[in-house]
Amino acid sequence: MKDDAGDKELVRRSLQGDDAAFADLLRRYERGLYNLAVRMVRDPETARDLTQEAMIRVHGSLARYDPVYPFSSWIYRVASNLCIDAIRKRKLDTISLDAPHTIEGEEVAREFPDHSFAPDRNLEDKERAQLLEETLAKLPPAHRLVLVLRHQRDLSYEEIALALDAPIGTVKARIHRAREEFRRLLLKDSRWKELGE
Repeated sequence: MKDDAGDKELVRRSLQGDDAAFADLLRRYERGLYNLAVRMVRDPETARDLTQEAMIRVHGSLARYDPVYPFSSWIYRVASNLCIDAIRKRKLDTISLDAPHTIEGEEVAREFPDHSFAPDRNLEDKERAQLLEETLAKLPPAHRLVLVLRHQRDLSYEEIALALDAPIGTVKARIHRAREEFRRLLLKDSRWKELGE
């Protein structure tokens, strides 16, 4: 989680015309916004465009940010809305099995520890990560979004509720349904059984 007091100070300075402060603020969130976008739309170029669009929108509406709430929730709300709009427009709810799983030289969702001393374990980890990413891509956009915000961006239920402008009970229910659907899809896949899960 980001330093909320530091964010608010950067926002204050940005609103006073300090362009360097705004650049620092965006640097704090650029990677997280991009990771959210790429997991949502499943296309690196579209994700880059959405990240840039989110930053432009944040700049244009920074004066409307309410510092009572965490800045992270607000900026992720802007990005989340753009991603959902892009998915609706392009209907990007599937993934090609031939699509590369690396972005700018980095693997997407490869958050497993390095087991370079055990090549067979490393291969299993990569296969498992790929399967998890493919399963996530099969979920409806709203379910995918709450799982990414909760488990990959580590936002609290309260922060997700703020980001989605939804009651916390609704957020908890969506996350529960998303987890159940994810689990159902995963258990249905024969590759998951082969990995010994």
